[in-house]
Amino acid sequence: AVVSTQSTGDKSLLSKHSPAMIISSIMSLFSQIGAAYQSLCQFECRRALQLFNKLPKNHYGSSWVLSQCARAFYEMTEYTQAARLYQSVHQSESARCGDLAYYSTCLWYTQREVELSALANEMLEANKNSPETWCAVGNCFSLQKEHETAIKFFERSVLVDPQFAYGYTLLGHEYSFIDELDDAMNCYRHAVRIDPRHYNAWYGIGHIYYKQEKHELALCHFRKAHSINQSNAAIMAHIAVVLNTMKKHKEALKVLSRALEQHPKHPLCKFHKASTLLCLERCDSALSELDELEAITPTESLIYFLKAKIHRKMGNSHLAMMHFSWAMDLDPQGSNNHIKEAIDKHYQSDDISLENS
Repeated sequence: AVVSTQSTGDKSLLSKHSPAMIISSIMSLFSQIGAAYQSLCQFECRRALQLFNKLPKNHYGSSWVLSQCARAFYEMTEYTQAARLYQSVHQSESARCGDLAYYSTCLWYTQREVELSALANEMLEANKNSPETWCAVGNCFSLQKEHETAIKFFERSVLVDPQFAYGYTLLGHEYSFIDELDDAMNCYRHAVRIDPRHYNAWYGIGHIYYKQEKHELALCHFRKAHSINQSNAAIMAHIAVVLNTMKKHKEALKVLSRALEQHPKHPLCKFHKASTLLCLERCDSALSELDELEAITPTESLIYFLKAKIHRKMGNSHLAMMHFSWAMDLDPQGSNNHIKEAIDKHYQSDDISLENS
């Protein structure tokens, strides 16, 4: 009787977990993961995150899935969320170095100098033959504004792996920082030869043309970058900047409005939308946009600088000087002066700059 009962139980168990059902379950799981990864490769980052979030908890919590989710946030320029996930992956699987170049870039953007330095040192101890290691070290020195040193380490990353497109792009960014534009252009072009869909490099080429005031070429290359990655709000913001420079303010406003539909709290897009509204003499709307931005990033001096310009245009001299004073308090070293000059030049060229008032 005992044997019979056990046999019946085994048959019941087998019927619940037959080989066909197991294979079907595995194929379904692979299909879900494949669909999510395909969306990520096509830079449909929101959809990729939604599909990854539908995975069973034990699979969603794996290092590979979390690193893909982090990459999705990175591609959307949501660096804080990306860094949080990359940190979780790194803590659970420190030997995994394939994504650490992007993690280091997230730390660079979020200005987390101590964490970036610790990551770079840890990677140096673990693997000196990885291009990602030298990118992390380069990002560490770049954040400290030691651009010449950063260039040496980015060069080492592409020596370790000559097919590492991201290394060439970071090297190009660093050359661009010090206005070595020919060297930067060579790096970006090398990156797109390796990977024609490497939108970061197309963006870099556009940025060089913008610096050279070749606005049509800049717009063409920014749009090329955007055609590859339409989830990146920062690229759309730069498209709008070029359009504003070309006095196409209404077109710029449409671009920024589309970007903010996808990323409602994106600081760069909100700032440039306010600047564009100022160009269109919609001062109240511009101030409203800046009030929302101030709630997101209350210590950004450029917000108060632009508010001062708007109040000055509206004839509110007292409010203008008050906001200008706050901007100076937040940026006493004048680190954003080049951006303020660009605002004066491109957004309100017919007005006297605040520094002269």
